[in-house]
Amino acid sequence: MKYISCWLLTIASVIFLGACSEESTPPTSLDESSITTQSGPGSVTIYWDIPDEANYYYVRVNYSTPDDGDCMKAASIYSDSLLIDNLLARYGSIDFAVCTVSRDGTEGNTYHISAQADPAESTIEIISETELTLSADGLYTDNQESTEGPIANLIDGDESTYFHMNWSNPSAFPHYIVVDVQKEISSFRFAYTTRNNSNNDNPKTMNIYGSSSFDETYDPEANGATLIAELDDSVLPSGVTSYTSDNFITEGSYRYIWFEVTSSYSGSNWIALAELSITELETEIYDPEAEE
Repeated sequence: MKYISCWLLTIASVIFLGACSEESTPPTSLDESSITTQSGPGSVTIYWDIPDEANYYYVRVNYSTPDDGDCMKAASIYSDSLLIDNLLARYGSIDFAVCTVSRDGTEGNTYHISAQADPAESTIEIISETELTLSADGLYTDNQESTEGPIANLIDGDESTYFHMNWSNPSAFPHYIVVDVQKEISSFRFAYTTRNNSNNDNPKTMNIYGSSSFDETYDPEANGATLIAELDDSVLPSGVTSYTSDNFITEGSYRYIWFEVTSSYSGSNWIALAELSITELETEIYDPEAEE
């Protein structure tokens, strides 16, 4: 039994020493001439060629920024690039130290390359939201059904009532709902609740316009309306449901919001909706390149 124990110990020692010896092998270094950079908005991407007999564990990049101090990022042996993001053009040229590293932390040659990020893009932040109080006197449509569903029902707070476009004497799309929000707004979203029945008289495709004037001709171009969004059945829902649009951040400001309905899920030349609301968004532009 002693011989067997010694033999097992010897084999274990060989395996252990072999493993240590393998991990102590210096990692293959990159070819310095293959290391390049490409700048993007708020970023620098570093590229390199993977050596033919690469044996390192990862590629490490060290750098420093005025805001974050010392930083490090790594890419696996299978990668030939590394994106360094959260950078700013105002940092100026940044020195990037690039080296390969083995599993046990042994480093290959370190190479330095400098690059400056392109200016980071500004973002728009929503700082407040206000659901607008709509008035029945500020609701317009070119296609009111005469026997039911007055347009004022869109804002009565009762989902059991509804607005219905003309079904008794229908005409071809497009048809309009125009809302006077009583003030100029530039950023908003809208929401609606569909009629609670099985007719599926929901809008299937619809264009959203904004204008500062409205003469009840129901002609967006004649009223100087600006197209804000084109919505289709990839976003507009079918069936009994509620829908909330994306946020629309526009360059202009508008008092009248137009809903130009161009088709319905039912295939009929009308729609019916229970409720409609518009929420104004107050926004602020954040420029990360501006010194605070």
